[in-house]
Amino acid sequence: MPFLRLLIPIAAAALTLSGCVQNQAAPRAESTQAPASLLGKEWFFVGFQSSSDDQPKIEVPLAKANYSVTFEPSGRASMQLDCNRGHGEWTSTDLTQPMGSLRFGLVASTMMGCLNAHSKEGFTPDFEHIGGYRLEGGDLYLSLIADGGIYHLKTR
Repeated sequence: MPFLRLLIPIAAAALTLSGCVQNQAAPRAESTQAPASLLGKEWFFVGFQSSSDDQPKIEVPLAKANYSVTFEPSGRASMQLDCNRGHGEWTSTDLTQPMGSLRFGLVASTMMGCLNAHSKEGFTPDFEHIGGYRLEGGDLYLSLIADGGIYHLKTR
């Protein structure tokens, strides 16, 4: 009988603790991996083409580009936003192709007032609305969702 008194609380504790263990869900389709040519490079924003005919195409010489993003294998992205710095997370569903989906989470940045205002380059990257990427000829193109336009990026 003393054995049974000891066994019941142990069994109850084991059942209680088993309810606290999280089940391993199936892996998410999204991954932080991307083609090797995308990772670890600093990509500079050198242009933007809107899908609207009302907005002109914006081009910035690579030597004067003040906006960039670096994709880290960990799923973090670091950004240079003129005189400010930013960081956030990114995910991609297509790991091996030269094109696929690409999404950014919230981007946090410093908020210094830059002497050469954003309007000189004509745009500030709209990270939360980026939905895909394409690598072509050593250049990177980031497309906005809802056919809003395409950013053009190069490495130095």
